[in-house]
Amino acid sequence: MTRILERPDDHALAILRRRALLGLNPFFGGSDAKESVAALDRVAAPASDEWATAFLALADERAGGEDWAMAYDYAHIARYPCVDTEVKREAYAASVEYFHRAHEGRDDVEFAELATELGTLPAVLARPAGAGPFPLLIAVGGLDVWKEELVTVVTAPYRAAGFAVLALDAPGTGQSPVPMTPAADVMWDAVLAWADTRPDLTGFRSVLGTSLGGYWAARAAHTHPQRLHAAIDHGGPAHHSFQNGWLEGWVDRGEYPAAFTRALATVMGCSTEEEFGAALPALSLRDTGLIDGPSAPMLLVNGVHDRTISPEDMDLLARHGRPKSIRLFEAGHMGFTPATVPTIVGWLTDAA
Repeated sequence: MTRILERPDDHALAILRRRALLGLNPFFGGSDAKESVAALDRVAAPASDEWATAFLALADERAGGEDWAMAYDYAHIARYPCVDTEVKREAYAASVEYFHRAHEGRDDVEFAELATELGTLPAVLARPAGAGPFPLLIAVGGLDVWKEELVTVVTAPYRAAGFAVLALDAPGTGQSPVPMTPAADVMWDAVLAWADTRPDLTGFRSVLGTSLGGYWAARAAHTHPQRLHAAIDHGGPAHHSFQNGWLEGWVDRGEYPAAFTRALATVMGCSTEEEFGAALPALSLRDTGLIDGPSAPMLLVNGVHDRTISPEDMDLLARHGRPKSIRLFEAGHMGFTPATVPTIVGWLTDAA
C-alpha cells in the first residue's frame, strides 16, 4: 500500500504565503499579492472548500467589474490544485468561463473541441504574430497547471519564437475526458488528425509536457514516434516517481505545498490508497517496456535537486531507447533558471 503524509496546514499556508508574495504557482498570473495573502489569512487549510470560497469571492468581485482576466486568475487559484469537491468544481467552471470571456474577440486565440475515442477533448490554440503557416507545439499541462495557464503564463516564449501552441489538459485534469491511465494514449491520434486539417499549420509536429505533463510528452514520443518531430519532457516522471520508496517519503522533501496526495489520486481517478497503489505500476514507462522502443527526438530537462519528481527518471530515459538530448540544471523541480526556457526554445527552434 502506498501511504503519503501531507504537511501540516500551517506549514503549507506559510509556503503559499511566500509564493503569493513572490508570484509563484499558483499566484503567477494577474492576482494581487496583498489580496492573495489577505485571503490566505482567512483560511485554516489550503486546498479546502474554505480556500476555494475565499478566492472565488475575489474572482466574483472582478467578474462584477468585467475584469475577466483577473477574475479568471482568482478562480484558477480557487480550484488549485485539484477539483475534488463541489465548490472546487464551481471554481473551475468559473475559471473556464472567465478565461473565455478574457479572450473573446482575439484573433490569436481559438477554442477547439477535438473528438477522441474517449470523449471530447477541449483545447486552446494560441497563434504567434504573422500570417503563418506555423510549426505546431502541442503543450500538455501538469498536475495543477492546466491549458488555461499554459496559454496565459507558460507558452508565451514559444509563441514569440514562431510556434503555434495547442494547449491541452493532461489526462485526469481540467476538461480531459479520461483519467491518467495508458488508455489516454489514443488522444494523440485525434490531436494529430486535427492538426492535419489546419492550413495555418506547417507539417512540423512537436509536444511539450511540463511537470506531470512531461510524462505524456515522453509517452507520446514513444507511442507516436513517426508522427512527432520533437518531444520535450520538462520535469516529468517516468518510473522512479511512481514507486512506493519515493512517494512514501515525499512529505519530507517535496516542493509541492499541499494536497499532493489528493491531487495525484484525483488525476488517476482513485478514491482510496489501495486503488492509488494498485494503479501506479501501469504508469511505469520502464516496466511496460515502452522506453526501450523507438521514439521521436527528445529533449529531457529538469533540476538535479528536484524533490517532487525523482531526478532519476531523467537518467532512466536517457539510458534507454533512442539517444536523447538532456539538460540538467542546478535547481529544483523543472530546473528553473534564467537559462532554462531559452535552452528549450533554442533546441525546439533548431528541430523545426
